[in-house]
Amino acid sequence: MFGFVYGLSDFLKDLKQRMGSFSEEPLAKGKQLQPFLATLVPPTALALLAPDIFFNALDSAGAYGISVLFGIIPAAMVWKFRYSKEPKFSNPVRQLVPGGKSVLAATGGSAVALILSEMYQTLSPLVG
Repeated sequence: MFGFVYGLSDFLKDLKQRMGSFSEEPLAKGKQLQPFLATLVPPTALALLAPDIFFNALDSAGAYGISVLFGIIPAAMVWKFRYSKEPKFSNPVRQLVPGGKSVLAATGGSAVALILSEMYQTLSPLVG
């Protein structure tokens, strides 16, 4: 968490310097606090006003982001490497995962099915 806060604060400080709000010289003590406050105050206020919003965000990130990151992308990468017409490495790479197109399609398809199931569960109460 500290790395995120420091990184975002530094980004905001650089952004303000590029936009001309700060000069290129080192920031004064009061100005050094502004990027940290801009980083920490909005999520803290949001968490106090709507405490469940972060749980919903984590649920969505888990359902969609993880499925894409560990389900669809690896299957697509292997498919492209194995079955593309583009030149491959000069040394042949041993196939680590057995199976052909059907296994890759099942892997990617199960991730897509999980995403569609989560979308259905999320959107069905809204539709009625």
